[in-house]
Amino acid sequence: MLEIIEQNQLLTFAVVFCGLGYFYYTRLVGDPPLVSRFSMGVLLADIVVLPTLVILLIHIVQLFWKFPMFNNFKVNLELVQSGLLYLLTFWLIARAIDVVIMQRYFHGRTGYDAPHLLRGLVYVITLFSGLALFLWQIDYPLTGFLVSTGVIAGVVGLAMQNTLGNLFSGIAFSLERPFKIGDWIQLQDGTVGQVVEMTWRATWFKTFNNTILTMPNLALASQAITNLDKPTAPYSVWYSIKISSEIDPNYVKTLLTTAVGRCRHVMPKPAPSVRLNNAIENPYIYAVWVHFRSYLAHFKGQEELFMQIHQALNQAGIHVSADVQEINLSRKRALNPISLKISDTVRSLSIFADLDNEEIEQIANVSEYMIVEADTELMHEKQQVSKVYIVLNGELESSVTLDNGRKVIGEQFTAGDSFGWSAIVIEEVGFMTVKAISDSLVLAIGSECLKPILTKHESLIQQFTEIVTNRMQNLDQARSAANRDRKIPVTPAEIKKRIEKFLR
Repeated sequence: MLEIIEQNQLLTFAVVFCGLGYFYYTRLVGDPPLVSRFSMGVLLADIVVLPTLVILLIHIVQLFWKFPMFNNFKVNLELVQSGLLYLLTFWLIARAIDVVIMQRYFHGRTGYDAPHLLRGLVYVITLFSGLALFLWQIDYPLTGFLVSTGVIAGVVGLAMQNTLGNLFSGIAFSLERPFKIGDWIQLQDGTVGQVVEMTWRATWFKTFNNTILTMPNLALASQAITNLDKPTAPYSVWYSIKISSEIDPNYVKTLLTTAVGRCRHVMPKPAPSVRLNNAIENPYIYAVWVHFRSYLAHFKGQEELFMQIHQALNQAGIHVSADVQEINLSRKRALNPISLKISDTVRSLSIFADLDNEEIEQIANVSEYMIVEADTELMHEKQQVSKVYIVLNGELESSVTLDNGRKVIGEQFTAGDSFGWSAIVIEEVGFMTVKAISDSLVLAIGSECLKPILTKHESLIQQFTEIVTNRMQNLDQARSAANRDRKIPVTPAEIKKRIEKFLR
């Protein structure tokens, strides 16, 4: 095919013109160019088009080389063509590595694109290998080539110390990967920005005021860097809360835990934690530890958290005053030991959404807040159950003990979940153990007060039936896995019969 094209000079020029046009339209036109949007298709076309283009261009040069004006120039065009094809072959190999491994496999494994610096190194190393192989093929002394290039590299290295320092620092970043494109980074001087690009010379950050900060790689490598998105996406923060020492710490912890539990943007897992961090001086310092979905999400979540704490403290008669980088809470007036308004909490629970104010007050009158510390058992499978518990904040888990003494974990309870309903349908000791796996705040409700309320609300009975059925099914599956003899009634019909018996 090439011989036919070379024999027709007009066809040769036409094919070369089309090849140059292909290169122009795939590399320069569009945003992004076709080489980025259709990388695999362009790679396959390159394998066919580019070698043909090189051969035909050398053929055109040979045509012009016959003119008398070029007689004094002695150039081995066949050797030049062979060298260009060698380099082009290895460039295509590098291009295939870039497309298949760097752009597809690398992104599939890590979730982000390979840095341009790392991709560029692939091309440099591959092309250098191709050049070395070509020189070896033509019996050129490689030792002389390496010595000459080494001397040149030494001279260039002395003249470009900072530039090479940026290059090797960038290579170290690409290999160690302390951050990736898209991560939020905090520099030593407090500057926060998102990594948008890594080149051989510098790393580019997009700051909060929508500007680009360019940091030389060498300067970046010589300072401490905080990656705000690692090791995992959830972003945790400690907040210090100052409250007068005259207020009961247990009451304050209940107040703060309730406020945290009302925040939709605070992640239930890992469970939030409220601690009395400093009781040596006045005011006492309380630490609130919470997790948000990501670094950016923590700004909205932080606002919600502050507003919930402000609202909870104001309702309790505690004055909130501003302070730099922390919330300073001081006593508004002398307080007698008071309890949180349980009726408001009951009213906010979705399970009691259909109850009127009188029924809510009936539940509130026989309910109490309980702070359950981590690793504390709130309910035991061998003890009588007399209360229903609703989780307001924190994390608990259920378990059952098999005949061989081994414990099997059932399910986990977080904010909004409830348990202890078995006190209504099973006239025996509890069938599961519930233990707090983090400091938790729960609302304990006396089960007896629920009788007249359940009698009036069929929808509540239905909802309650589904909760108990699902929970008993989960635990029964755990028991059945170990061939436990004890069976628990798990069908909705049997559960409803137990409820009706309880109401009678």
